[in-house]
Amino acid sequence: MQDELQLDVYLVVGLTILFVLGAVGCSLAGVEKESQVKKRAWIITTFSAGFCFLVSIYACNEAPINWDFRLRAVLMGETSLSRFIVHFFRAQAVLDLVLGVIFYRGELNFLTSIVHHTAYFVLCNWMLAHSCSLMFIICCLEELPTMLLGFGHINKKWRQDMPFGITYGILRVALHSFLCFTVMTYPVPDDRLGVIRFNFGLTWFLHTHWFWGWVQQQRRIKSGSDKPAGNGSPMTHPESPSTRRSPSFEMLNVSGSVGSRSSSRSSTSSKAKVGLDKIM
Repeated sequence: MQDELQLDVYLVVGLTILFVLGAVGCSLAGVEKESQVKKRAWIITTFSAGFCFLVSIYACNEAPINWDFRLRAVLMGETSLSRFIVHFFRAQAVLDLVLGVIFYRGELNFLTSIVHHTAYFVLCNWMLAHSCSLMFIICCLEELPTMLLGFGHINKKWRQDMPFGITYGILRVALHSFLCFTVMTYPVPDDRLGVIRFNFGLTWFLHTHWFWGWVQQQRRIKSGSDKPAGNGSPMTHPESPSTRRSPSFEMLNVSGSVGSRSSSRSSTSSKAKVGLDKIM
């Protein structure tokens, strides 16, 4: 317990240093003050998504996963690495809210920030208490589209709408559908299955719903009935749950674009947004 408390402290300090360096970098680069606030809101999210994705790649290539995502007894447990990633995800969720209130309050959204992060904080605590995090680290593969989304928000030149949509469809819809199926059909009785199935079912519904909205929007853009914002098609968010960060809520315009942060209060866009991020 003492070691894990120390780990949490190290994670919070490390992420805070990362945020400060990113914020200072934006300032030294001469970014306008209003744009700096928007970019700050994506520093922790983008790093967290990329880090979780890379760690998931490594974990999936090792025992006991070995790229076999079918739920079985061993995947109902945890490893030291999967437990670490839960601690990391919990730390970034808490820190994103704390730093958000101080440095980018206008970018926080009640559903995709407060509700989403609080729900994941509770879920992470549950996984740690029940030694059940291997399926979560598999779901961290779904963080790739969130990372691509974050890059686009930090620098418009890095914005890639189609790769974002394609990776979202492959990971958050196709892969998540398979994971959801294997969880729902797992035949061995286990008291933890109720919570796991609820999370997978809810996130599958949200991922599928928002991805369909993105597809519909791309069709409208192609037909010319929906003009893209800026110099590309709209790229907001669909997590969670990571929903900026799923395990993610991200945000989706009613018109169908996918994303995870709320629009800035100073934004001239009248489109309402709903959330999706790092849900498992």
